[in-house]
Amino acid sequence: MPKQDCLVFQIITLQFEIAEKMIEYSGITAPYLANNLEVDHIASPIINARMSHDPNLLSLETHTHSESNNVPANEKHAFYAIRYYGNGSENQDFILNKKPYRNASILLSGTNFGIGSMQVMATARLLECGFRIVVAQSFGPTFFEDSVNMGLLPIQVSSEDVSYLAEQIYKTPDIDLTVNLEKQVLTRKGSSPIWFSLNDRVRDQFIHGSADKSILATYEEQVKNSKEDYLEQRPWIQE
Repeated sequence: MPKQDCLVFQIITLQFEIAEKMIEYSGITAPYLANNLEVDHIASPIINARMSHDPNLLSLETHTHSESNNVPANEKHAFYAIRYYGNGSENQDFILNKKPYRNASILLSGTNFGIGSMQVMATARLLECGFRIVVAQSFGPTFFEDSVNMGLLPIQVSSEDVSYLAEQIYKTPDIDLTVNLEKQVLTRKGSSPIWFSLNDRVRDQFIHGSADKSILATYEEQVKNSKEDYLEQRPWIQE
């Protein structure tokens, strides 16, 4: 198989399992209040022509936000196209390059988070960077399901709650947000609680740490189909 055909589809080697039970979780939250955020914007599958000749730069490996400018490692991050410049240096204006947000494990966003094709890649990239939860006004339906079955918890709240939470975070960014799945509430010191609702399947899946094996078994075929669609829309990659 040509190197170009291998681009980003090494995701197939990931084990899509929810590794830990999640009854209550606390972490720093990064507010990135974009609406209609497409998955290509998250996963950045094709960064530049140089990368199209070296798929190893996009191989999947677990890591968290780093303060170093190790360019090959940086190229594996979610939001690469806006997080880093072409020379590999950080865009200091991007939220995830600022303290304390570079260590965030919860992402706060707007409406229609994760729309478009290649949702599996977007979920994988967010997990790679250490994110465990995304709180947003709404999600792309496929992204939502992929996230649930890969262990990234999507929580939907109102636009008013997103705005309120962002305001509180900007005031005191170092304070953890706590997510309690049993009570279905978001709490933060100095802020009012925010209630959310999860259907029983999603809630139980995270609380008990189980995954839907029948769905997980289909990922190989999904990745294969996504790869074919992606390359069909971008024939220059195979040239």
